[in-house]
Amino acid sequence: MIDFDKLTVAEVRQLAGMAAAFLGNAPQAAMTDASGSAYVIGRNYLFRTVTHIVTGKLLRIHSDGLIVTDAAWIADTGRYAQAVATGSFSEVEPYPDGAEVVINATAMIDAVEINGALPRSQK
Repeated sequence: MIDFDKLTVAEVRQLAGMAAAFLGNAPQAAMTDASGSAYVIGRNYLFRTVTHIVTGKLLRIHSDGLIVTDAAWIADTGRYAQAVATGSFSEVEPYPDGAEVVINATAMIDAVEINGALPRSQK
């Protein structure tokens, strides 16, 4: 249990950043430090949801989802470990250039940072 009477200013700021991130209105700078988020803005991820796999570069974090760009729906990863290690996939359906794609947080199973360039060509 937190004793709120004994919190330091730094701890109060960290809690405020976490609450703002949860509510979706934290400034972008707070998203990469005090929010406690496992995600890092600007990194490339593979997101597994209950129905799809999507790759993309993380732009913003909101309480109800993650916003990515340079996104693609991955219809078939091929060998999963190799796909994550190399960023190469068997079947790719890219979103249009510049599109911002929202990945619903409640449908998320897991996410992993991927190596290499994001897939941008249909195959």
